[in-house]
Amino acid sequence: MKNVLAVALFLFAFASTAKADDFNTRLLVHGHKSVAKSNWGVAGWVIAPNITSSPSTWLTIAGTRYDGKGWNTELMAGTVVSDGTGNFLTDARLELTPNLWGIPVYSWHNVEWINTGARGTMYWYSQLDWVVPLDLGLLGVETENTFSADGADWSIAPHIALPLGNHITMIAAPQVHFNRDGDYTEFQFWTRLVINL
Repeated sequence: MKNVLAVALFLFAFASTAKADDFNTRLLVHGHKSVAKSNWGVAGWVIAPNITSSPSTWLTIAGTRYDGKGWNTELMAGTVVSDGTGNFLTDARLELTPNLWGIPVYSWHNVEWINTGARGTMYWYSQLDWVVPLDLGLLGVETENTFSADGADWSIAPHIALPLGNHITMIAAPQVHFNRDGDYTEFQFWTRLVINL
């Protein structure tokens, strides 16, 4: 069954990229560790936001993590560095798993504020997924958005997440983008590789 999903992901990616105005790849590396067998711990991320078009941009964040029953949250700070220039950022992440409510629904959310000027830039990502039986992956929808003094970029997309082992997940999402007024701006295809250490 995993082979069928892998082929479906490949065909989904191939068909979507054929129509995309822009193709993007994000690399995300995540780790966390509990402190003294408690619910509290530390977490960190190293992220290449778009290694396709901006390979010199990297984001590093670290902070606290709390694990609840079927959910966890991370509150962190760090920097995003692009072409040798760094900007401070704050970051909050929330993960809600099927263990929280007893149904095969997974949800993940991320909000960041990046110090890019007087008002900064706000980033917001959310996903809501159905957990495919036998741990074969996730099928769902996502929205990835940025807001700044220069305007807003909204997006909506279906996505598929396929585990490629115990610690690696590949996500494919064909995003439709809109501006602040709701006008269509472009179609982007995103591939994300998530590595959990």
